[in-house]
Amino acid sequence: SAEFITVLNPLDGEYTILTQGTGTGPYTVEASYITDEDATDASFSGNTTPGVSTQLNMLLDNDNPEGLEVLPDDVGSPVITITQPEARDYVRSEQLPVNVSAQDPSGVFTLLTLLGTTTIPNVGSVDLFFLKLGTTTITATADDTVGNSATTTQEFRIIATIDSTLSDIERAYSLGWINKRSVKNTLIKKLENIQNHNKAITQKNLKTLSNVRCCGHQ
Repeated sequence: SAEFITVLNPLDGEYTILTQGTGTGPYTVEASYITDEDATDASFSGNTTPGVSTQLNMLLDNDNPEGLEVLPDDVGSPVITITQPEARDYVRSEQLPVNVSAQDPSGVFTLLTLLGTTTIPNVGSVDLFFLKLGTTTITATADDTVGNSATTTQEFRIIATIDSTLSDIERAYSLGWINKRSVKNTLIKKLENIQNHNKAITQKNLKTLSNVRCCGHQ
């Protein structure tokens, strides 16, 4: 519902207008400077949520009524924090943790988080099994109640290891992407052979390194 305030014979200067949200959505504050000869209008539109207080400032100069303005007190952008994911490697068999938040003196009206081009929850997790390997970007965009906005990004990398690939094969089989048990077992056997071979090489290298250190003390 509309509310009206009338100031007779206003003085020059800055007037403070305080609003408080009673619902969620857009609102408009309009100001008019009216004389016998003419009228000058100014307005400001923003968004609000229940209980959110917003300060607007109305600038008035009786000698220049055309300069009437209604402006928000808050001109700064929201501060976005991406706590998770971190800028590091995640194996594809993991559930990627997501924790994105935003703060603003006027109140945050919207906070949108994208993984690549897909919208995801601001807090939760993402199944990396369905994503491609390589560098991926989290993008968070926030708007406050008076129209200021900010965007923050975080890069991380999705990688594969032998263990994660073994897990992926089992997952693909359970989803029916691999429809023959023999194929699944063959793939697993090959990866296990590679894994055992790598372990043998590592153990051999460690033994050689130990001998070198031993000889160095003689």
